[in-house]
Amino acid sequence: MIPHHSSAILMCEQAAISDPEIIDLCEQIVQSQEEEIAQMKALLDTIQKRLSLLVYVSIVGLILTGMIQARQNPAFEGLLRFGSTYSTALSLKHIVVVAMVGIALVRSLALGHRERLTPSQEKLSVGLLLLNLALGVAILLLTGISAAYALPPA
Repeated sequence: MIPHHSSAILMCEQAAISDPEIIDLCEQIVQSQEEEIAQMKALLDTIQKRLSLLVYVSIVGLILTGMIQARQNPAFEGLLRFGSTYSTALSLKHIVVVAMVGIALVRSLALGHRERLTPSQEKLSVGLLLLNLALGVAILLLTGISAAYALPPA
């Protein structure tokens, strides 16, 4: 919704308008859209702050459960080993989790504590969020692969 409201502001600011009534209308539109954008950003910030702890706890949980499962499986060859399909999938999964942690830290520490983000910073933040989403899907895929190639406990 923010891009939609931003477009209304842009149209009013870029339009070559000479009619005083239309100019007044555009001023009202800009003011109301800026207020609504501020409300939406505040809501998004609140949701992000509320969920950031859950994100970090979930990532730690992924790491711990992955380590426990790996050590219990006879196909486990060691951390970051690529000798079998199982070990390769687990190693890639650990690498992806580390990348997700790094991306989450960049988003929250470098971009998350600013009062206002520039449009390029907002675009970067959304891009990093989408990248983390894609990496999360990759983790699910790698989990499925490692489960399919896991050896039964001895």
